[in-house]
Amino acid sequence: MPSLSRGAADGARDKLHDEMLRRERSERHDAETRLKLLQAQIEPHFLFNTLSNVLSLMDRDDPNARRMLENLTAFLRASLQRTRDGSGSVNDEFEVLRSYLEIQQLRFGDRLRFVLSADDDVAQHALPPLLVQPLVENAVLHGIAPREAGGTVEVTAARGASDRLQVTVKDDGVGLDESGRSGTGLTNFRERVSALYGDRGRLTLAPRDPRGLVATLDLPSQ
Repeated sequence: MPSLSRGAADGARDKLHDEMLRRERSERHDAETRLKLLQAQIEPHFLFNTLSNVLSLMDRDDPNARRMLENLTAFLRASLQRTRDGSGSVNDEFEVLRSYLEIQQLRFGDRLRFVLSADDDVAQHALPPLLVQPLVENAVLHGIAPREAGGTVEVTAARGASDRLQVTVKDDGVGLDESGRSGTGLTNFRERVSALYGDRGRLTLAPRDPRGLVATLDLPSQ
């Protein structure tokens, strides 16, 4: 009798283990599907807007058309490769951000300046592809663009408390209240961070003195 009870217990334990694995695979698949949908919402408008700008520059025989197209090619090559791989590093992300910001700099001229800085000890820290780019895009389009004098976007990556990764995007454009920077873009961004990290990933937004916004992405260690 004891042996039968032990066998039944082992069988129940195996069934429970199999069910947990099944649920884990299902949740992972759902998360991956949501990430692809969210990423698809983030990228296309930038691509179409840039191509439209290239055509406009070409119509005027502006030599910047070639530079913009070269930067767009570099941006797409880097971002598509990272997306296919499904993984990347801080250095990889900053490579994409540089191409993106150089494209926007051609659009805005001397109204847009940028600084990218990643500490050496986090350069190879794992970072999902195109995770930071929406925050930078938000700073450019909703922070700097509405301000007549333009401004500067600063992106830094450093080691935070408990060996966590902190990526900060600062701008000195119009503030959060003036720009209304709490729309679909940031909602999608928060959903992606949640799908990737659960409650271990955090995004905080804070006003910058004397103007602008500070977005801080706090992520778990590798």
